[in-house]
Amino acid sequence: MPRTVQVALPPERTEAVLNRLRGTDGVVGLALQRGTSLDPPGDILTVQATTDGARAVLRALADLKGTDGWSVLTSEPISLLAPPYQNHLEEESNEAILEEMAFLLRKETNLNVNYFSLMAISGAIAAVGLWTDTLHIVIAAMVVAPGFEPLLRVPLGLITGPRVLALRGLLSTLTGYLALALGALLTLFLLRAIDPGGATDLAARQWVTYWSRVTGTSVLLAVVAGMAGAFTVAAQRSVLTAGVMIALALIPGMAIAAMAVGMGDFGLAAEGLGRWVVDAAAVVIAGAAVLGAKQAIVHRRAALG
Repeated sequence: MPRTVQVALPPERTEAVLNRLRGTDGVVGLALQRGTSLDPPGDILTVQATTDGARAVLRALADLKGTDGWSVLTSEPISLLAPPYQNHLEEESNEAILEEMAFLLRKETNLNVNYFSLMAISGAIAAVGLWTDTLHIVIAAMVVAPGFEPLLRVPLGLITGPRVLALRGLLSTLTGYLALALGALLTLFLLRAIDPGGATDLAARQWVTYWSRVTGTSVLLAVVAGMAGAFTVAAQRSVLTAGVMIALALIPGMAIAAMAVGMGDFGLAAEGLGRWVVDAAAVVIAGAAVLGAKQAIVHRRAALG
């Protein structure tokens, strides 16, 4: 989709950026307001561009040494009409730029009350579904949980930078799934109180067995789902990561581990945690493969910031 890129930059760097952008494929409009930026102080350059043109703008900024005093804002217009460049616009892709992917993943998984609450609630829903051996309830937990995005932050930060994105993704993953485990464990205690007749062997339940076993098929599915999730984020269709989560065992695996600990079945807890580790590793590795290929073929630069 087309982009509007607004850059506030020091006046001494304005001409260098303009010289890089004039005549660049995909740049369909340039506007300059000198001295109108108050913070950071300087000029405001507004660029109308295709996705490729927007990447060229950010590549030009990245190539110029020293980014102190800059700020960059990208947005998608509802429509963009530029008759001399209509062929470029007709061939537009839905490829996200690096900074947009990082922003999207941060928005979904930064450490805050909403993130932890959704992870804990998804753990509670998964516990009910596993306790009653009801598939659609566990699927509901997978849809609720923002459990894919923090994992993808890790390869994105390692491949494109900044590295702090990867570290925060790892922290979000560990703390988020800890919240999920606590939600499942607390719900287990409630279930045992209100439904004592259901307190049979947890491992005997059909779906617990399915999501606590690692097989060749489950590994293949996790890898393919991880690739699908990376393409989904790269295409700015994060709403579809709910489908990716349904294909993965991240939510039920961690919920099984927590519930098994609560019931004293440490063997089953190890199996559930093992399934979670395998799926999480598959997401990181498959995501790294997709993002690495896109970095080499499409983006070819380090992320700003």
